[in-house]
Amino acid sequence: MISVRSKMSPGALSTKLDAIRPTVHGEVLLTSLDFPDYFVDMAHPEDYVVSKRRMDPYLIENTVPHHHRLLLRVSLEARPGTFAVMTFVLDTGASSAACFGRRAMQLMHEVGRLREDDLGVVYLDTPLGRCAVLETPATHQPANILGLDMLKKLKLQLGLPPVLGTNVAYL
Repeated sequence: MISVRSKMSPGALSTKLDAIRPTVHGEVLLTSLDFPDYFVDMAHPEDYVVSKRRMDPYLIENTVPHHHRLLLRVSLEARPGTFAVMTFVLDTGASSAACFGRRAMQLMHEVGRLREDDLGVVYLDTPLGRCAVLETPATHQPANILGLDMLKKLKLQLGLPPVLGTNVAYL
């Protein structure tokens, strides 16, 4: 079971600016506003640490005025018996199942988890099958992103409240 945690510090809403989202060619950029205040360089302070302890995955809901992001912290197997925790932005519009920032790409390369098929597609073998991996686009570096394909593989779902059921058209 994946739990949801909201870690907004008291007064965090008043300290974050209600600013216009920066864009490049119409694409919204990821910025520090997309991550909780205690994150550094778009990463949890304990991301990328390899240990023998597997962390239970959890969701972080980051909310600032007029903007919301859903993040997933999850353990990835580094080497047999060791794990690295990483945080991913959940983005249904991502161009790949997974986009790894430079730190994640380097770590997964160093521990031998990244593979390349005969067509040149870089992937990560997971218990759910192959997961295509791209380097996170420059406009979103250094963040890690999970796209819709991986969200489907993980069977991650957001449900409608029972009051709506199939009558969504009646909002």
